[in-house]
Amino acid sequence: MNSQANQVVEDDIHTLISDYIKTNHKIIHQVRFLKNIISQLNIAIFIHDLRKLRHIWTNDNYFNIIGYSDKEVKQMGPDWAKQNYHPDDIEIIGDRIEYFRQGEGVAFSGIYRIRHKDGHWVWVYSNSIVYKRDKEGLPEQILGICIDFTDNFKTMKQFKDLYRENQQLRHELGISCLTKREKQIIRQIAGGKTSQEIADELHISIYTANNHRKNILKKLELKNIADLVHFASECGLD
Repeated sequence: MNSQANQVVEDDIHTLISDYIKTNHKIIHQVRFLKNIISQLNIAIFIHDLRKLRHIWTNDNYFNIIGYSDKEVKQMGPDWAKQNYHPDDIEIIGDRIEYFRQGEGVAFSGIYRIRHKDGHWVWVYSNSIVYKRDKEGLPEQILGICIDFTDNFKTMKQFKDLYRENQQLRHELGISCLTKREKQIIRQIAGGKTSQEIADELHISIYTANNHRKNILKKLELKNIADLVHFASECGLD
């Protein structure tokens, strides 16, 4: 009887081990399959720390796109963006950080240029989602993908349309932080009105009008009124 019982136990163990091995083989096969697809599509995957402002992990394709290894990217730390993102596109990275820090949503996408290790610029499309939150529920890490778009535009018009759409999305983020009065003042500034004219029309002091100007420029991270007029034109606030 004991011999039979032992045999049953051994058979059960053998079955469990066999099932475990089969499951592992299936998982390994699926992982290899997905890894092969990602490799063929040349998609870079990264995990970014929103507090330390540094990449925690990147896959091999990041090297294929920008020429830097995972180790090199992590060693650059917070200065990575300033040193390697195009000056005209660096605002997008700041927008992404603030977007997640303010808890405005769970996904953020953008099109921008990254300097390749060899020195040339690479156009990439990036999409990020919240990957990890802290005890208070605030985003702590984001998981993102990065796709090389440099050679994928069939026509310059296609590229311009896509870039314009990306700029519009970025501007919409900026508009969302403005008050109704600030939007009103932007329209008046874009119309060429002076601070005194704005003050007279809105029945406010010129000090308040000037203060609105300063706050608007600060919120939108614009340098001067010329930039603000350009922003208004692109956003339909002129």
